[in-house]
Amino acid sequence: MIDRRRGRPLAILLAAVSLASSPLPAASIDTVWIPSTAMKTTLVGLVVVPDTSQAPGGSFPVVYLLHGYGAHPKVWLQRLDLRSFADRYRCMIVCPDGSEDSWYLDSPVDTSSRYETYVATEVVDWIDAHYPTVRTREGRAITGVSMGGHGSLYIAIRHQGRFGAAGSISGILDLLETTQEAALARKLGEYGIHPSRWREHSVVNHLEKLRGSSMALSILCGTDDPFTLSNRRTHQDLLSLGVGHDYIEFPGGHSWEAWGRACEYQFLFFRDFFSRRGL
Repeated sequence: MIDRRRGRPLAILLAAVSLASSPLPAASIDTVWIPSTAMKTTLVGLVVVPDTSQAPGGSFPVVYLLHGYGAHPKVWLQRLDLRSFADRYRCMIVCPDGSEDSWYLDSPVDTSSRYETYVATEVVDWIDAHYPTVRTREGRAITGVSMGGHGSLYIAIRHQGRFGAAGSISGILDLLETTQEAALARKLGEYGIHPSRWREHSVVNHLEKLRGSSMALSILCGTDDPFTLSNRRTHQDLLSLGVGHDYIEFPGGHSWEAWGRACEYQFLFFRDFFSRRGL
């Protein structure tokens, strides 16, 4: 199922990227330590910098990748050829640490868990200060898988001045549907006691903020994914709000067997967004 409300046909994008592909990635990968004042700690991250000859004007747009539940930044290296991605799509890639179970929220329960602030503000500011980035919202995109898919949309919607494009791959967009209730309860409190917190921190209850927004959105989910229905509901709600977006369902479930190809589509979407802005 493909429902596109913005952008060029995927076949055209695939052909364009195929022609531009390089068999020998020139990108480099840095392991960095990014401090958090909000959490009084320093966390590891990955920064993938493409061949500098590909940077018009000497700076790169950036795609922020958020990992899923129980994972860590290096999972992206294990699953994707990030150097090739950076060179082919002419963008810097940043993989911050979202902890194993942060849900990328500023927890009202655990004041030491402030990952919304960390990713949206502290990581972005640190990257801009240390790398040749395009330092505007038009030069930033954010996406992720599973817990990271929720985090990417949640952060982008709430920080529209920071990100011009956002995506989600198999995102758990309604926290009431998560299979990790115990872990999420440590961040929000027990659902039976604090149901409003679970609703307030779910992407599906923030979509109204996108009405009239210029943000480019791409939502992907597997046809056999346990969270397909909430992704479809998000798609329909965005249509009702008149919010332009791409919605794609791809074969597969909630696993890396499906996510690898989905990441290709997402990066195509972001490359198109950056290209339209001369980046």
